[in-house]
Amino acid sequence: MSSLTKRACLKPETVFLILQVTIGLFMGAHSTIYVPFLVQIGLSVSQVFLVNVFYAGAIMVAEVPTGMLADTRGRRWSVQMGMVAWMLSGVMYVWVSGFWSAVIAEVVGGIGQAFISGSLNAWITDALHMRDNQVERKRVFGNGEAIKRVFLLLGGAFGALLGGWTLRAPFAVSAACAVPGIILGLWYMTPDGEAHNVQDRVAEDVQDPQGFAAFTAQWKDAWCVLNQRDMRWIMLFMVSAIWFAPINFFWPIWFKTCTGVRGLGLVWIVMMMGLLVGSKLVSTLKHAEASHERRHLLLAIVASAVFVPILVLAGCGVWGIAVFFLHEIGRGAITPLQSAYIQGRAQKRNGATVESSVSLLVNGCGMLVLVALGTATQGVQLSMPIIATLWICGSTLVLLCVFALWLWRKLSP
Repeated sequence: MSSLTKRACLKPETVFLILQVTIGLFMGAHSTIYVPFLVQIGLSVSQVFLVNVFYAGAIMVAEVPTGMLADTRGRRWSVQMGMVAWMLSGVMYVWVSGFWSAVIAEVVGGIGQAFISGSLNAWITDALHMRDNQVERKRVFGNGEAIKRVFLLLGGAFGALLGGWTLRAPFAVSAACAVPGIILGLWYMTPDGEAHNVQDRVAEDVQDPQGFAAFTAQWKDAWCVLNQRDMRWIMLFMVSAIWFAPINFFWPIWFKTCTGVRGLGLVWIVMMMGLLVGSKLVSTLKHAEASHERRHLLLAIVASAVFVPILVLAGCGVWGIAVFFLHEIGRGAITPLQSAYIQGRAQKRNGATVESSVSLLVNGCGMLVLVALGTATQGVQLSMPIIATLWICGSTLVLLCVFALWLWRKLSP
């Protein structure tokens, strides 16, 4: 069977969904034991935050170059490179023994994330467009996010079981989960989702003397898109959502008070189920105008933010877990809505560059948040009142930012 026939065996949306399975398993396998492992090898709380600063920094530095490579060298090639980097990162973590070895593994993993970020979404967007199926974009993104959440949940549960034997084993599983992604990118991602004429350019010669000019033109095109008012709006929206970071880091400490360490597995499942419900709700939405897309995004983030103070009041018991589930439904809806919004406004030839550029800004702001968290927790023993204060302040900032974004669109001509 020829490679072309093999690629025709699966529809692009099917390949996209299978890749979401791979991504979910890779991320989930080590997610529940990640912080315990770092603490086990001797890292302090502030060093755990600092390791993640290096991860975010690697993504920030690599985002735009990898996005431009995706739109010029090839999106399938970028997904393959990202999966290879993820596999190497997982293998490295099996042998990590201290702070700097963890930093190296995180940097490699961050580069892998940068390669995949934007490339995969841009590929499926243009592949659907080539099949006159652009209206289904939001449904495909919603289903993809839902499937990723399911396997993130399963991977996390399996990783927790393996972690009872050794905390290094889940990282080996993550590395193995990246292999199917490499195979899918190599054989089954069709050329339909590539940027304009990229396959012809690659076939001629990878040492194109006009390569730098192509990169420059790609960036100029992407900058024109980013300068649009709609794109400025979504970037500010994504920056607003960064203030949920204290919940991402401190929910295990909050619930461990009532459930113990083993009970955190149950909270993890509840959290993933909330994210799954949110992403599935997005997949049921019909194709909407720009104003309706913004409304959906605002409703999702407001729904998440308003449940945070209720969670603080509910505490860490059963009622707190139930409120946490409702909070995560809004969080689960935000990611596919953002992807659909961005790709719907990017041009066919630079979708990956645009989404990577947006991610660059968000990860840059995320780095500042992580540095602030690391500074705030240095030498400080976290307690329930401190976590509650951080959560309420973060959700309040989210709501204030969202109100400003809503007012901006209302007052804009």
